[in-house]
Formats: sequence, structure tokens, C-alpha cells
Amino acid sequence: MNTVVVEICDQVVSLEDMSASDASQLASLMSLIQKRAGPLIKSANDEGDVNVTVELQRNVPKWLRFTEIINILNASLLEINDRWADGKGPLANELTAAEVKQMIRALFQNTDRRSAILAKIR
Repeated sequence: MNTVVVEICDQVVSLEDMSASDASQLASLMSLIQKRAGPLIKSANDEGDVNVTVELQRNVPKWLRFTEIINILNASLLEINDRWADGKGPLANELTAAEVKQMIRALFQNTDRRSAILAKIR
């Protein structure tokens, strides 16, 4: 599972241009993987309630990176900036500044707002 997640993340982050429709479809496909991954982690020996999210994070090292990329694909510039939180937010824990900038450039048209957000991300 981690290999699949890493490959998807690497490919999405490397994209240079993405339409809103492309981003939406990609986010939908990745969300489908997100929903279907839980039963793969849960074993037949698990008794009672198993927190699938915790198990995914424990067994798939790049799971949080995967979920942050889904968030970016669905987010506005302001939401991305909030999740970056001056390099201290959850987005900054999973992606580098260069990766976040690359995704912003791929997803959003060149505007003053985009330029301002790109300048804040270091």
C-alpha cells in the first residue's frame, strides 16, 4: 500500500498544469483509494474496534502525505495557506515548500493572490 501511495503522490506533485476538472477527478480517485484502504489493513485477528485511520498511519508511512495531497486538490488558496501555517501546519509536515508551490502553480492561475501565497511559503 505504501508503494502505491508514494507513486501516486510523486506523480501528482510533479504535474505542471491541472484543470479544476482534472483536480476534482484526481481527488475523487484518491479519495476512493482512501476509503477502500482500511479493510486491507484490518486483519482477521483484530478483535473489537480497530481505528482504521491510526492503523493506516502506522502501517503506511506516507499515508498523511497522501491525505494532504487530497486536501490540496480540493482546497482554495486560502485553505492551502492556512494548512501551511507559516511552515508549522500539517501540510508543512508532509510536503516541502517546493512541492506545495509546484501544486499551487499547477492548480491556480497566475494572479496577485497566488503570487502572495507563493511568496509566503518558504
